[in-house]
Amino acid sequence: MKMIPLALIILILSTGLSISPLVTQGQELPINPNTHLVSISNVIVVSGTNQQEIKHRIEEWLALRSNSFQTLFNNTQNSRKKKKGKNLAIPSFSYEKKLDSDAKSVYFLLMDNTPSMSRMEINLSKSGTAKTVIQFNLIVLIKDGKVKYELTNFAHISTNPTGEAAGGPFENEKPDAKRRYLTRSDWREQKQQAIEKVKVLAHNFEQYILHPSNTDMNF
Repeated sequence: MKMIPLALIILILSTGLSISPLVTQGQELPINPNTHLVSISNVIVVSGTNQQEIKHRIEEWLALRSNSFQTLFNNTQNSRKKKKGKNLAIPSFSYEKKLDSDAKSVYFLLMDNTPSMSRMEINLSKSGTAKTVIQFNLIVLIKDGKVKYELTNFAHISTNPTGEAAGGPFENEKPDAKRRYLTRSDWREQKQQAIEKVKVLAHNFEQYILHPSNTDMNF
């Protein structure tokens, strides 16, 4: 039996789709084959626009879609008010700018995370907080008439200073948190729910970049 050269395998991977699924214990997460990180990305063609106009739309979308950056950490009671087991259709997030230039911008986002596992909520309450959030980056590369975006560097973090309930990077098969906070099956569910929320955000982002005046911001 002939062995397939490693160089050929790398060539096949590099010439395929930019995002491929990673199957972990029956769950699929989109993975960037170049960075090996969980990632959602796309290229949007925005005819008749220049870099500055596209950049303005991005900044406007962030401002309209988000909370203030500090609100998310301060509002520790938010997840307790939500019904257990209910998936939020409208993700909320906060952000701050990390890097900015005419052609590239990087934003640090925090997305509200409402745990669906009652055990996790109870144990977080005992430790002095009932709040965990999903952090990730929005990276945009801008050209006249075109923008490429990527949502990546996903991690599950806790606002508790000890971070004891945090699952850590989404690439972790086993969560960083102790089992009483987050089992492996809970961890897979948390990641899958978060990615589904981010996909909703990504779709809304694309629609706003293309048609800012026609996009529903109250979805």
